[in-house]
Amino acid sequence: MSNTTKDRVFVGLQITLFFVFVLNVNFGRFKIAWVIELICFIISFIGILLIISALFQLRQSISPFPTPSKNASLITSGIFKYIRHPIYSGIVLLFMSIGVYYGSVYKILIAFLIFGVLYLKSIHEEKLLLERFPEYLSYKHRTGRFFPNI
Repeated sequence: MSNTTKDRVFVGLQITLFFVFVLNVNFGRFKIAWVIELICFIISFIGILLIISALFQLRQSISPFPTPSKNASLITSGIFKYIRHPIYSGIVLLFMSIGVYYGSVYKILIAFLIFGVLYLKSIHEEKLLLERFPEYLSYKHRTGRFFPNI
């Protein structure tokens, strides 16, 4: 399958928000306690581990675009046994925890926008995965979108 305009829009929005996130905007600064800084560091580390773990599992199937590549296979083991979109989860955890760590309302708002884009992107991606992999439906019912089902 080839990338669609919708694919490119989602990736373009993601990249734009990533760049906007790193801007040093002094809007809505607040102070946090050292224990919150520590928690943010731990959450950031978990986000990075999720991203790295998923990247290693995806190998050749990795693509920033929602449309599965021609050589893609459905991975349902490892971290994917519990979470359907662990890279998106890791990104959200990482950006949100950085925003809180720096006490920046601006960064937290951008992190929420990133989450929104990734949520919409995941809906589009799952429609495409259902078309490509009929077994995706049962996989979808037993795993969480961004976090494990409890």
